[in-house]
Amino acid sequence: MQPQPQLFIGMLERRAGAFERLPHGALRGALSGA
Repeated sequence: MQPQPQLFIGMLERRAGAFERLPHGALRGALSGA
């Protein structure tokens, strides 16, 4: 059974969308604090 590229791309798009919805200041703070 072949993996479904549409499903994989959909997961990546949802993940990218979640990151885009985060405030950039909070994201930078989390990265610098890590």
